[in-house]
Amino acid sequence: MNKAIVAFALVCLLGSIVAQPTSGNGPTDSEAFDGVAPDSEIFERRTKTQCDPRFRTFDGTCTNDATELNRAEGSAGLPQFSYFLQSPPELLFSDELPSPRFISNGLTMQTMDIREPRGLNELVTFFGQLIDHTCASTPTNNGAEGTTAEPAFIDIPADDPIMANISGSQLMFFRSEREELRTRPSVERAINILTSAMDLDSVYGPSKARSDALRSFVDGELKTSANDLLPLNTLGLSNEPTPSSNFFVAGDARSNEHPVLTTLHTVFLREHNDIAREIKATFPEMEDEEIFNNSRQVNIAQFQRIVFDEWYPAITGRTLPPYRGFIRTTDPTASILFTTASFRVGHTLVNNEITRLGPGLTPMSPLDLTMTFFAGVGPIIAEGIEPILRGVLNTGAQKIDLMVVDALRNFLFSNVEEVIGLDLIALNLQRSRDHGVMLYTDIRRRFRRGREAIVRSFSDISSDPNVQSRLQSVYGDVDSIEAWIGLMAEDHAPGSSMGATMLAIWEEEFGRFRDGDRFFYVNTFQYDPRVLASIPRLQAALDGEDTMKALLLRNTNISPSDMPDNPFFTN
Repeated sequence: MNKAIVAFALVCLLGSIVAQPTSGNGPTDSEAFDGVAPDSEIFERRTKTQCDPRFRTFDGTCTNDATELNRAEGSAGLPQFSYFLQSPPELLFSDELPSPRFISNGLTMQTMDIREPRGLNELVTFFGQLIDHTCASTPTNNGAEGTTAEPAFIDIPADDPIMANISGSQLMFFRSEREELRTRPSVERAINILTSAMDLDSVYGPSKARSDALRSFVDGELKTSANDLLPLNTLGLSNEPTPSSNFFVAGDARSNEHPVLTTLHTVFLREHNDIAREIKATFPEMEDEEIFNNSRQVNIAQFQRIVFDEWYPAITGRTLPPYRGFIRTTDPTASILFTTASFRVGHTLVNNEITRLGPGLTPMSPLDLTMTFFAGVGPIIAEGIEPILRGVLNTGAQKIDLMVVDALRNFLFSNVEEVIGLDLIALNLQRSRDHGVMLYTDIRRRFRRGREAIVRSFSDISSDPNVQSRLQSVYGDVDSIEAWIGLMAEDHAPGSSMGATMLAIWEEEFGRFRDGDRFFYVNTFQYDPRVLASIPRLQAALDGEDTMKALLLRNTNISPSDMPDNPFFTN
């Protein structure tokens, strides 16, 4: 392959690897990658939508139906939410802070495995990524057709141990697409092209056009490829890294990012079709459209059960405050702080290798993570999804801290003329500056109470003298620390895998996702009484049974003995 083409393709990966897709590249749904302006026809149409009492829209309209304006909250293409009224710091093109690559080198270099001390496994890591790809995606303005490139390249220090020889001494970076706020027309904010709801648009897509392309229109099922895998993209859908038919396609355009993510997409695709077959067998007279809608509804219910009642307690060591029903005044829109900083916690959890295990947990050759990004269909077609799932279920995650493995912090490609580097943490920090995320001390004052809200010294963040020293050497002043760095550096709260500030952000964010969603899964008004009475897995989720484990057993040939007792912890 021409080396110039390889180099360009690798550059195109930048956006996707950091959950930051490029603009739509497929003819079927490219418009779904555009922002929705507050004075646009699309926005007005959403506010006038007659909300269905039972089924969700695909674009998130009517997640909250309290008023006409509420109908648009959390829908695709709109600016993200902010917890702050004051203007964000203007750091992207200023010299107030060091280069993000300099900060990454000084604070996040990991030289050894530091496993998560509570025993969280890698399923926690990658299921968290599936959640992220269900509720957040912001495209970049990188000069694709119809857009104007907005570069904000990242300076590489002259003495960089890995990237000093990169041509131009910069990492490529393009700004996110933005839209004005309806309530404050002079203010722009990064958009979210997915719905903010936990509605599995990672499986079904955030638009009817994408959903229709993924459907078989036979007995309510979704399309598949050989061996019950995701369909290949012969559908003209936007997809990363390219819309080629050599890649799988799903509801979200990033399903090919690495084999573990592809595997989880496959599990929920299979679950949808299994539900559809059960409904068809139980109600032979039911037609395709009704089967599809009910199957999607049950699949989303199980996903929400896992997210809020299984995964969230596993990683946080906490449960959300008791659910008191749909709150009409709650905005369910994902926030800039959450999508850009506090939910990028998974970057510290990742290992350098993807462990694979055969039946009986017999070892198989691992996959080097650096070689699996957008590797195509090969790893999945060759061995199926079971070896990957056994591996992530039985392998401990890295600890949530400042340390990030080399597979994410440095990418080296020897098959091109120049070394091309990718530093996920540098990109996180530059994206945070682009999005106007508030600094750590401002965030802590907003989410903590009393003395705990105030940061006077680096020791108020971490009790580790080494972390304190490195923070001081890089930032100099506690008031300069950026959100992602401060949140990851915090001492963990008792019984949790994260610090108290991040816990407080997550509690408020997941609380808004839940309370502002009139279709939250425990609200039984939405279900067809026949389905509720006759489809056991729905009732099992409502009764609080272990949903993740049951779902994996139904959709794979993995033996129960090869799974840990709790699917989010190693035994």
